[in-house]
Amino acid sequence: MTLTVLTFITPDQDDDITTGFFIFTETSIDMKLSHYLFVAALALLTACSGTKSTTKKQPHLKYLPTAVHNTPFNMSMADFKTVHPDAKFLPANADAFRYEVIVKHEAPLENVGYYFDADAHNPLYEFILIYNSEAERDKVAKELFGAPNYKEKEWRYPSGEGYTIWAWTFKKKLIIAAVLPNTEWEGEE
Repeated sequence: MTLTVLTFITPDQDDDITTGFFIFTETSIDMKLSHYLFVAALALLTACSGTKSTTKKQPHLKYLPTAVHNTPFNMSMADFKTVHPDAKFLPANADAFRYEVIVKHEAPLENVGYYFDADAHNPLYEFILIYNSEAERDKVAKELFGAPNYKEKEWRYPSGEGYTIWAWTFKKKLIIAAVLPNTEWEGEE
């Protein structure tokens, strides 16, 4: 009997996609069928356990406080609901262009407002981060963005993912928006 051993090899690197290759080895062995099935099952289990799930890299996360890293820009509203199953969305009008939800956070944040577009897959495109004080808000803004680089009081940065990130402050709020296609800020200046 000829035994074919199938092994899945994954490279040791952080790819966006799990990649690898199979190695086939043939060996002449006199085995019972039950042993053959055992070895085949073991090889299959080894191949599955050797793969690692990877998360698509998201360069824009460097422009977001760590408190919201689990809800990145462009996340669908359906995926958001799995991360925050108890979140209550504010009622929307029939002609609403966005859906809003407010989630309570720990200090120095009071709350975070999340804006989702009302069209297509309902992407998350804006955060309204409400801090305990303007001083705390300014500290976080400086850590994330440095000095304002747009109109002396706002920030604009490329996301590294094909869109621009805008940020500005208002009272105790730090607003961070993604200028995603077909969302509120597209075409604005």
